[in-house]
Amino acid sequence: MPGKNQQGNAAQGTVLLMAAQIIFLISGYAINILLALELSHQEYAKFGVVMATLIWVELFVINGIPTVMQRFIPSGRYPVAALVRAGFKSQMLYALVVFIAFMLLSPVISRSVFRDATLAPLLQIAAIDIIIYGMYWLATGVLSGQKLFAAQALGITAYALGKLGGVAVLIYAGFGVYGALIGNWLGSAVGLLAALALIRIEKPDRTTRVSMKEFRQFVFSIVLFTITINLMLNLDLFFVKRYLEEIHVAFYYNASTLARIPYIVFLAISFTLLPVLSQSITAGATEKAQEQIRQVIRFLVILLVPIVLFIWQNATAIIRLLYTEKFDPAASILPMLTLGLAVFTLFYTTTTIMNADNRPGLAFTVALTAVAVDAAANFFLVPVQGTFGAAAATTVASVSGLLVGSAWVLHRFKTFFSLGSVLRVAAAAGFGYAILSGWHATPVLVIPKFFVFFGLYALTLIGLQEIKIEEFRLLLGRGQKNVPAVESNVLFNIRRKSE
Repeated sequence: MPGKNQQGNAAQGTVLLMAAQIIFLISGYAINILLALELSHQEYAKFGVVMATLIWVELFVINGIPTVMQRFIPSGRYPVAALVRAGFKSQMLYALVVFIAFMLLSPVISRSVFRDATLAPLLQIAAIDIIIYGMYWLATGVLSGQKLFAAQALGITAYALGKLGGVAVLIYAGFGVYGALIGNWLGSAVGLLAALALIRIEKPDRTTRVSMKEFRQFVFSIVLFTITINLMLNLDLFFVKRYLEEIHVAFYYNASTLARIPYIVFLAISFTLLPVLSQSITAGATEKAQEQIRQVIRFLVILLVPIVLFIWQNATAIIRLLYTEKFDPAASILPMLTLGLAVFTLFYTTTTIMNADNRPGLAFTVALTAVAVDAAANFFLVPVQGTFGAAAATTVASVSGLLVGSAWVLHRFKTFFSLGSVLRVAAAAGFGYAILSGWHATPVLVIPKFFVFFGLYALTLIGLQEIKIEEFRLLLGRGQKNVPAVESNVLFNIRRKSE
């Protein structure tokens, strides 16, 4: 069981969380491949729409009070036990209210929004996950706030594997879409139990009371922000469902599950960035905060650029490898959508910085602006350009959000990224892309091509001195072992010293 001596520094914590997110990602794609092969196009499309709707509704419960845990626990303003006690009571009540509201509104949503009354019972079955998943996120928020990143990674892994097992068993048992939805909340239950078992809190102090006014103000702002910014992840699918035939919904959902690779994997960064950066800002450690921001953005750029280029070059082979040729139309959507969601990942990071600076209202305003751009772009592009128009709309909205968010970060912290790093990353990725442009990989060979591409890319970065050996030592836990999480920078924090 993890304790204080296992927290590690934030760089190692991010690596552990990214590893857990990769397991989550692989299990998620295994589920989607299973469903794509076992369900009809119509059933698969219904599952996609139901899950997109559920995910958006769950935003009401997963990033409000859980984010308070991430933000307030490391600040030291309240005893951890008092915060956790208030958080669990509030989260349970809040999740119940959202669950009941969604159950009652499901028939209306089915008929009025999607024009498909058959979705109502599916939405109601899926709704059970709201309570369980909400409590799971609260528990992982506590672990994140305590900087028990290894424990948080274990909780995420348990959730991912529990969901995969539950869905697989029920699908093969013949329960179809209903089985997939039930398996979803069974996975949440496994993750919740694992996270609860890993939380470590001192003896509860029942004399200390948390300021519920301050608590509710932060929760209200962060929930508004989260609902708004994550609407960008589903707004395109909703427009595709409304304007196009169901077969196009299946193809678009298929492409969007792949395009979300950057966001899902690098969501781990927000888990570590929020509490660590919040601690630096609260302590008035401006230089440390600036360095954390620069290195997080640098890390994202290093990994996002080659992912986008590789998918852009090999979209058809990737689709055929995972989903067979019957989903070939998704390949025309995948490159643009991947670009849009890679930019969205950077945009989301800027809003995480705003929340760490205790500005959830500002984060909400910026997110709302980007959603307005997204809605307008989808409205005009989807009826004319179809699914490609939806992908383009997501990209346009993400770019607009990133421009606004990065401008604020630059103004507030006087830093964002190093132009030299961006140019070296672009040169390395472009070199690998050009060298392998003549290799038209088949589905069988796309994975070997992936490793060759990233090997060339990494070697070029080392040759350009963008990546240093000391950084690998830090990430592997062989450097600064005795530095506690709150004292280490988020990622690659020895680069400045080595230069």
